[in-house]
Amino acid sequence: MNLLEVSKDQIKGIQIALKACKKDFPFITGFFFDKDNDKYEHVLFIIVTVDFEEVEKHYNEKITNKTYLKTNSYYASFGIPFNWGPYKSDEWNLKLEYFSSEKDKVQRLFNIGIRALPQKYSFKHNPSIEGYCQQGGPVIEKYLDSTFGEVFPV
Repeated sequence: MNLLEVSKDQIKGIQIALKACKKDFPFITGFFFDKDNDKYEHVLFIIVTVDFEEVEKHYNEKITNKTYLKTNSYYASFGIPFNWGPYKSDEWNLKLEYFSSEKDKVQRLFNIGIRALPQKYSFKHNPSIEGYCQQGGPVIEKYLDSTFGEVFPV
């Protein structure tokens, strides 16, 4: 989707929808548009910024993997920095299922928020959360769009 078609009101709409998500997921700090949005005609991808230390507090789990601070790839889930146990073990599978479910909850809440917005905030093609990254991390520099070129706070 051409980001030049996104209005300030629509950006505000995304902020409002994410702010509603933040009530249940207080570690959400903002979002930015993926630089590759222009490759897609019918979808608008956003990457949500989070504070992984707040994720740690929210889930009352110790972060065991600090690579999120320096990685230049976003994550499909916000449960990445925790110890999931041995790969493909029962513990690992439970964590995968749990954090996939949590990620789906954020997307569902976001979709409900977007659909509930007044007309001036609405989209022809609703935005979708593509991934999560640490606020202020190197992922932002790699994936940040050049049209707006900023992280929008929530």
